[in-house]
Amino acid sequence: ITMTDNSGFFRGNGSTSKTVSIVTGTYDLNYNGSNPIGTVGNPIGNELPSSTTALGDFTISNTAATLNKNITVNGALVLASGSLDAGTHTLTLEGDLVSNTTGTFNLATLIFDGTTTISGTQPLTFQGFTVNSGRTLNLGPLVGNATNINITGNITNNGTITGGISNVTFNGNTTLT
Repeated sequence: ITMTDNSGFFRGNGSTSKTVSIVTGTYDLNYNGSNPIGTVGNPIGNELPSSTTALGDFTISNTAATLNKNITVNGALVLASGSLDAGTHTLTLEGDLVSNTTGTFNLATLIFDGTTTISGTQPLTFQGFTVNSGRTLNLGPLVGNATNINITGNITNNGTITGGISNVTFNGNTTLT
């Protein structure tokens, strides 16, 4: 399967066994199905790129997804409905994080490597995270509803972190470096 720049890949139920390649640029991925994705019977396939430059927006809708590898999301990570479990993998975000459903990041390595605003109605829990040099993390939108964030681990800030409209709770021994 060859993806072109700004194209989209929509995965419902079933699996992808063919290699997905991209000519140039990024493509968007939407997981939307009634069966969980990332389980033994329904594994994440080749549609989730290993390349750090191929994945644009990544949306989870109406399904439970469990990552099986490190990924870089160059666009927005949208948790619309269902759930996303990052497991123990590294998740690098270059765009916004919209959380309107469950996102499990308490074992993952989370890296913010762009300009990211966290928003949405569902509280998030992070084990900790890193903001890379020259990058910005807004812990909530500038207007609208407050975002609830729980941080249980350490924060490495090499960039800029702003509060926005957010309620941040530190649960544990958090070190900010």
